[in-house]
Amino acid sequence: MQQRRRVLFSSLKWRLTFYFVLAMFASVVLVEIVMFVSFQQIVEFTALPDRVIELQMEGLALQLEPFLASDLTAVDLQQWLERRVPVREGGSGLALFFGTQAAQPPASLPSFYDLLVVTDARGAGLAANVPTSLRKGWPTAPFYDPQYPEESANLLQGGLEGRIGVRHLSDGAILAAHPLAKNGGAIYLRMVSLAPRGVLGRVLRYGAVAGSWFAGSFRLLPAIILGFLTASWLNRRLQALNAVTDAWGQGDFSVQVDDRSQDEIGQLARRLNRMAEQLQSVLEMREQLATLEERNRLARDLHDSVKQQVFATSMQVGAARALLERDPEAAARHLAQAEALSHQAQQELTSLLRQLRPVALAGKGLVAALREYVDNWSQQTGILARVRVENERRLSIAVEQTLYRIAQEALANVARHSHTEHVDLYLCFSDEQVVLGVQDYGRGFDHASARGKGQGLINMEERAAALHGRLTVESRPGEGTCLTVSLPTEITL
Repeated sequence: MQQRRRVLFSSLKWRLTFYFVLAMFASVVLVEIVMFVSFQQIVEFTALPDRVIELQMEGLALQLEPFLASDLTAVDLQQWLERRVPVREGGSGLALFFGTQAAQPPASLPSFYDLLVVTDARGAGLAANVPTSLRKGWPTAPFYDPQYPEESANLLQGGLEGRIGVRHLSDGAILAAHPLAKNGGAIYLRMVSLAPRGVLGRVLRYGAVAGSWFAGSFRLLPAIILGFLTASWLNRRLQALNAVTDAWGQGDFSVQVDDRSQDEIGQLARRLNRMAEQLQSVLEMREQLATLEERNRLARDLHDSVKQQVFATSMQVGAARALLERDPEAAARHLAQAEALSHQAQQELTSLLRQLRPVALAGKGLVAALREYVDNWSQQTGILARVRVENERRLSIAVEQTLYRIAQEALANVARHSHTEHVDLYLCFSDEQVVLGVQDYGRGFDHASARGKGQGLINMEERAAALHGRLTVESRPGEGTCLTVSLPTEITL
């Protein structure tokens, strides 16, 4: 299962789909957090400011002045309060400010219901919007709220002393007291705030959470589909690029990427197509240069060997014709030399024809082809040749062909210039490079003074440099010559 998951997410299509869905999920969570915090702030600010409560209490005190200054009884005051300040279930506290018509007062004062009490100068309760809150014994004793006795007593004492007080409790309740100038008493108010502990706060917060998750769940499915389709579209385009580059890797630059879009991938495809065209032109030019180089080498070899031998043969034949009548034996000797020169020219042409077809490497490998060539060369030149190989392995066609050509050129130079009786050729293979060495024991030469005079040496250096290799020649007059070429086993053309 783990292997299957690893293979699945190694695909760009599925990874893009996963990242797209993850981004959508993160955005939903972020929006949820922002909404939660926003509703939290909204709910926090729904708590009534103290100044608003004070102003409403002042307005209520002004409305109570006619009752306190007239001959109206406490019963009339009680009835007015019941009508003007009704009880709202749930503790909204809004009936006080909007003058909603009173509902029937409950039989007892439940928790967190609004309560408004008017006291006299001693703090005794005169009337209340909930009549049952004024129990027996309260008309002559200072009033206090049984739910908040200490807090209500302190607030009422301040109201009797002429101070306005508002206090917010931790459970969401609001207590307030306001002095009454007409009778020296005070108004006591208890109401429930719209703070976060209230029902509205919880409804807003958790409603926002539930709504966001509900809406987010419906957004995730289109996100998954859209992400999958987008990833599949990109994956198809990249697979087309991959297929074309595989064809280029096999040497077929005629295949091009068919992507006409104007985005970055389309621009990349057009650049790759131009690069393939340029590579095709470079390869064609290199092939032409290689062909021209091979023609020049053959022309040089024909000039240096076969042409000279044919010329010498014609000279021997001419001398034999001149001596034929008066010295037949001398003429016969010249004809024998002409025959030998003709035979040498034939062998030279055979050697050149073999160089034209290094396809002899195919099916044999470098070592087998070199052994065969060295044997033929030794028979033709009469020079003893030995081949030594260490850690033989197959190489790329380019490396094997280059080493084969350099060996041919080096042995040709040995035959022409060294006057040696034997030569050693060795090949040493390693993981990083392959080394070819040709050692003769002839007359040698001064390498510094001969630098630039031998075209064959220059050709060998250029062949090695083309494959990022290096060719060195060590020679002294009378001590023979050692030619060494090293090429990397892995080449980048």
